[in-house]
Amino acid sequence: MVPINLAIRFIVELVAVGIFGYWAWTVAGPGLPGWVAAGIAIAVFVTVWGLFLAPTAERGLSRTQKDVLGTAGLLIAAVALAVIGETTAAAIYAVVVLVNIGLLYVLRDEVARVLGNAGRR
Repeated sequence: MVPINLAIRFIVELVAVGIFGYWAWTVAGPGLPGWVAAGIAIAVFVTVWGLFLAPTAERGLSRTQKDVLGTAGLLIAAVALAVIGETTAAAIYAVVVLVNIGLLYVLRDEVARVLGNAGRR
C-alpha cells in the first residue's frame, strides 16, 4: 500500500508542476509572455521543491516540515487552479492531495522504512 501511495504522491507533485505552468500561462496570456511566465513558474516550483521539499532534499528541514510545507505547496497549486476558474478540477485535486497525505501520515513508519529514512533529522 505504501509504494502505491508514494507513487500517487509523485504523480500529484508532477501535476502541481503542470498546474503552476498552466496558471502562469493563463494569467500572462497566450503567446510568448504566457510561455515565458509558464517556464518561470515551473522553474521556481521545481527548484524550491527539489532543494527544500523533496523527501531526499538535504536542506535542514525535518521530515514533518517537508510533509507540511510540501502539502501546503500542493494545495497552493489547487488554489491557483481555482483562481483561473477551474474550480471543479481544483477541488478534486485538493481532495486527492489531502487523502494521499492522510494515508501517508497513517503509514508514516512504513513510509520512512521504504524511503530509507530519507530527509529524517
